[in-house]
Amino acid sequence: MAFVLQCVAGPGKRQTLKQAEYPKMESKLHSWFVSLRNRHVPVSSEFLATKAKHLYAKYYGDENFNASRG
Repeated sequence: MAFVLQCVAGPGKRQTLKQAEYPKMESKLHSWFVSLRNRHVPVSSEFLATKAKHLYAKYYGDENFNASRG
């Protein structure tokens, strides 16, 4: 039991990595974002959400997508 008490427990909260819900769109959006940032182009949250909606419509066809802010 002493060994168990000596172990480092970590941050205390478990975290899991979620799979992307829309992998193709998210991959393209990330590439687009990185390319703009590499050119020092500022990207607002509104601009990012608009691009996400555009890519969603392109790859999945449904216009009923709401981009989250977080």
